[in-house]
Amino acid sequence: MNDAQIHLALNHFPIIGTLFGTVLLGIGVFGKNKSLLNTGLIILILMTLITIPVYLSGEGAEEIVEEIGIDHDVIHEHEEIAEIAVWFMDGLGLLALASFFFTRKTIYGLGRLLSIATLVLGIIVLGFMFRVGSSGGEIRHTEIRGQ
Repeated sequence: MNDAQIHLALNHFPIIGTLFGTVLLGIGVFGKNKSLLNTGLIILILMTLITIPVYLSGEGAEEIVEEIGIDHDVIHEHEEIAEIAVWFMDGLGLLALASFFFTRKTIYGLGRLLSIATLVLGIIVLGFMFRVGSSGGEIRHTEIRGQ
């Protein structure tokens, strides 16, 4: 598999998984359901790990699609948004890991505060992931580009 194939095969997971993990985390936090809270945190940690090969394969995918005549400006916009999003996603993964560790002791106190902070950051990251996905779709789907 080349970088473009890897990028395309994995790029939907961080978007959909972050949505799923954030929703479960929210239900767990507000419903005081420790199982759903922990499941949401684990999903967010896994999505952070999946984001790494997606991001790393992006450069190789860029080179491949530029060879077939795709506009560099559209790719560059996607790349710029993705660079910001990956930093936020890394922060989310670290915060989710800390939350998971501290909620193992108790859902209240520091673990609960970290879980709420993870939920807020998850919502922010989700906005970035939707934007990254949209700009990535514009690379090959000219019909969705804003005029």
